[in-house]
Amino acid sequence: MNEPIDPRLTEEEDTSLTANALKAMAHPLRWKILCSLGESELSV
Repeated sequence: MNEPIDPRLTEEEDTSLTANALKAMAHPLRWKILCSLGESELSV
């Protein structure tokens, strides 16, 4: 299994933080912004 983001977190807390981060990126507009930023540098 992968190492936790923060070794002080329990596996449950680590999993929850990861799920929340993925949820935030899952919004279509946010995903479009992330894809655009990944292609080249842009000012925000």
